[in-house]
Amino acid sequence: MAGSALPLFPVASVLADADTAVTNKQNFSTDVIYQVFTDRFLDGNPSNNPTGAAYDASCSNLKLYCGGDWQGLINKINDNYFSDLGITALWISQPVENIYSLINYSGVNNTAYHGYWARDFKKTNPAFGTMTDFQNLINTAHAKGIKVIIDFAPNHTSPAMETDTSFAENGKLYNNGTLLGGYTNDTNKYFHHNGGSDFSTLENGIYKNLYDLADLNHNNSTIDTYFKDAIKLWLDMGIDGIRVDAVKHMPMGWQKNWMSSIYGYKPVFTFGEWFLGSSASDADNTNFANQSGMSLLDFRFNNEVRNVFRDNTSSMVALDSMITSTAADYAQVNDQVSVRFVINNASTTLGQNLYLSGSVAELGNWSTGPLAIGPAFNQVIYSYPTWYYDVSVPAGTKLEFKFFKKNGSTITWENGNNHTFTTPTSGTATVTVDWQ
Repeated sequence: MAGSALPLFPVASVLADADTAVTNKQNFSTDVIYQVFTDRFLDGNPSNNPTGAAYDASCSNLKLYCGGDWQGLINKINDNYFSDLGITALWISQPVENIYSLINYSGVNNTAYHGYWARDFKKTNPAFGTMTDFQNLINTAHAKGIKVIIDFAPNHTSPAMETDTSFAENGKLYNNGTLLGGYTNDTNKYFHHNGGSDFSTLENGIYKNLYDLADLNHNNSTIDTYFKDAIKLWLDMGIDGIRVDAVKHMPMGWQKNWMSSIYGYKPVFTFGEWFLGSSASDADNTNFANQSGMSLLDFRFNNEVRNVFRDNTSSMVALDSMITSTAADYAQVNDQVSVRFVINNASTTLGQNLYLSGSVAELGNWSTGPLAIGPAFNQVIYSYPTWYYDVSVPAGTKLEFKFFKKNGSTITWENGNNHTFTTPTSGTATVTVDWQ
């Protein structure tokens, strides 16, 4: 089941480059990335294959597990399969534990071979291997000069039905083996319960279920902490990058805060999947890429390349125009650092909320609207009236910023001059000011 690679961009040659070194986890600009569906690659350890109806050794039923695992990847790394192709980074399926149940749709059994039906983000999918196997994969790849990117899907757990607790595994979420809760009887409000999305608006797609997948409530403090802790576990294993699934369907404020926790812990290159079905631009997509601290896959480029070279329905002029438009719309990626912005003596009255805005896109470019850093950002309040926000901002940059209070359409800025702060070139920092 060894896979084949189709480069996303034309590659004339692959040269040793500082950007491709495995010690460089924040710059993938010259890496050649090979995406591999772990289950569909190579069965290196038959003993971890699922048993019973979930597994098809012939791989003729593509809804079932085929047996690919991390040992299969290790074997092909060791025999230089990837190195001979010029590959410098592997992008693998989500490694976390998925549901074990078979789900029957229209008379056909389905399994979680793809890795997107998670149940425990702090354990491995045993069909892929153990934590020891995963660490061996990281170590083996790094020894060959190959980075490892993991898929990560914090938007949801697994399929669930509000009125049928027996369906599949009821979307249950576990914390390293301990049950946190399921989709029904969700007294702790770990999930959204607004029905399935019709994708009519951005908010509809965020706060409703993606099809029948149990949609997690990231503004719940337990869920927020859970995913910050979970990703640290995989960062500690030595991963070099993260591809985040379905970023369009989670609150940008939460994702921005989650990214800050990553940059403040062990920064790695992180990019999201915001699906665009055409070559047309999307303002929400652009805002997310410029504001969240996360890069995005370029679906516009992908679609236009297909139109020009495969379908012959577009032209090189149109492709050039699309690339020019993308360059104008999307901000260049800067090295990021996590800065804690602390403000003392900022008391609020009933109905007021405290916000932060400033001179760079990551601080909202002085916006008092949705781009400002505020309550939806999962701010932490400690020893009221002292507040703080952890935000990923450009490294080595002089910033100006201010806090303001907002109650509906009423905005009250601090008095005095803008606060200023020069961010460090690496690491983390804290800047503390008094409300003025």
